[in-house]
Amino acid sequence: MSNEGFNIRLMSLYGKSGMFDHAQKVFDEIPDRNIEPSTKTMNALLSACVSSGKIDKIEGLFVELQERLGVKPDTVWYNVVIKGCCKCGKVEKAVKMYGEMEKNGVKPDLVTFNTVLVGLYSSKRFLEGEKMWRRMIETGLKPDIRSWNARIIGYVNEKRFDEAVKALSELERTGLKPDAFSYRALVKGYCDEENLKGAKKWYAEFVRCEHPDKVTLETVISLAMKKGDLSWAVELCKVIFDRKWLVNAQILQEVVDTLVKDSRFQDAKRIVEMGNTNSYRCYKLNLPSEQ
Repeated sequence: MSNEGFNIRLMSLYGKSGMFDHAQKVFDEIPDRNIEPSTKTMNALLSACVSSGKIDKIEGLFVELQERLGVKPDTVWYNVVIKGCCKCGKVEKAVKMYGEMEKNGVKPDLVTFNTVLVGLYSSKRFLEGEKMWRRMIETGLKPDIRSWNARIIGYVNEKRFDEAVKALSELERTGLKPDAFSYRALVKGYCDEENLKGAKKWYAEFVRCEHPDKVTLETVISLAMKKGDLSWAVELCKVIFDRKWLVNAQILQEVVDTLVKDSRFQDAKRIVEMGNTNSYRCYKLNLPSEQ
């Protein structure tokens, strides 16, 4: 590994460990090692700033590096800063940075657009998200699954579920395959609206194509109990144990307690048995009478 490569790797490791001050020290000492600071080393420092959680420093660091070293930012440099802005909720600043990027003749890539799209659609700025989507298409870039997922989230946040489902079909027509993020967005949206029918439909699709995450599993179980569909809640619990999926013990205990209140003692007892005797995790569940 070259000296430059070693220093870049070191800054990256410090950033991931939350030790940005150490990453900054490595960068500051680069000239002492007879290495000329480059765009790559500056990108590494900015990335370390983001990965270490020092998001509040990213904008100042961006300006400081330009003034101090007289180097013009490249696409990667802008992407790191835009990601940092979105990560700390400064979506407006991210959009402004995108505009500055184009103004300075630096060509945005798909990473640039995806980061801004996620920021806009996730923060319920749908119209701005659509404007950025059109701009991406105009530049000749082809949306990837991350682009489409951002847009699906946008539709869901606007409660435009028919269009979210249509977007899912459109991405498949382009040769892409929906992933866990695609299905999660739809399931969460229907659960938030307490639409049991929609949640069940898209959860079934999720399970058919992907491995549901812990949060999604807990969300659908909570909805099932809230809407009084205890049979589905029991079914979900059985699938969790059969497939060795992990959830919080609290949500399973809530199912047990609700079943007992509904006089479904056998179902409650069965879930307790599966939770406490499976081979991968003991949930330490109790029947209410044992608590």
